[in-house]
Amino acid sequence: MIPYGRQKINFFDVISVVKQVSFNSLTQGSKIAEFEEQVANYVGAKFAVAVSSATAGLHLAVLALELPKSSDVITSPISFVASSNAVLYSGHNPIFVDVERDTVNIDISQVEKELESNANVRAVIPVHFAGLPCDMSRLKKACEPQGVRIIEDAAHALGAPILMVKKSALAKTQT
Repeated sequence: MIPYGRQKINFFDVISVVKQVSFNSLTQGSKIAEFEEQVANYVGAKFAVAVSSATAGLHLAVLALELPKSSDVITSPISFVASSNAVLYSGHNPIFVDVERDTVNIDISQVEKELESNANVRAVIPVHFAGLPCDMSRLKKACEPQGVRIIEDAAHALGAPILMVKKSALAKTQT
């Protein structure tokens, strides 16, 4: 059997959980602020906000953009439904573009084609799939001229180094 995921939980982790659940305020308080600060530092962001799920985070991110009603938002069809649902929950339309065969990340050439043909696109939600970040510099170059905003769905790759893996290097690891 190939396990879906493995975790390492040590004695200190157990003690931390027991200590936290002993407080009256389970989901608020100083530990949340500490967690947000640690996540922001870990990923190199100015701020981080703890929410109940990555889906809730994506939903809030779409709302924060204050897009015009019924805007089109490009995302990947290969992901959990959270990326597209965040768009739908916010009153917008998900537009799916295909993924790259080698990386399973959103195909930026397809994003570029959609941006050229669809003036209603206001945002793109790329999904960093299975720990491999998308080519964000290329995506930013495609989106910036039209003022199209980007929300990164990093639920699969929180903290993954932002570097572009060459397709040839990726192909070598698959053989």
